[in-house]
Amino acid sequence: MQTLDEEMQKVEQMDCKSSQQHQCPIPETSLKSVLHSSPKTPPIDFYNPLWFHHFPVGQKTIICDAFNVAFLPYASESLCGIQHPDEKLSDRCFTAKYWDQLILPYDISHKIPQEEELKGLDD
Repeated sequence: MQTLDEEMQKVEQMDCKSSQQHQCPIPETSLKSVLHSSPKTPPIDFYNPLWFHHFPVGQKTIICDAFNVAFLPYASESLCGIQHPDEKLSDRCFTAKYWDQLILPYDISHKIPQEEELKGLDD
């Protein structure tokens, strides 16, 4: 690696052009990551619906939390310098407000009890 760096420096000197390159020093002690593991069961809208549909029902139930949503329906509202007022809502209120809009692309019929099943429980 050092040989490559030396050759690159020689070429730069021969071209007489200023370079934007700089060497990044490697820390002597490794820094511990803040993230220890990936999040367990993120909300369903975390995933791309097309990717999500390729999984069998058993894996769909393991992969995500199918009863919560976390993102605003329009990305243009999310990445502004000003915080969207709905970002202050609790998870339960946010999910109640945006559930109908965000859940449409996902097929979660395996998670939602059918009307016949609910009638059987009432009897």
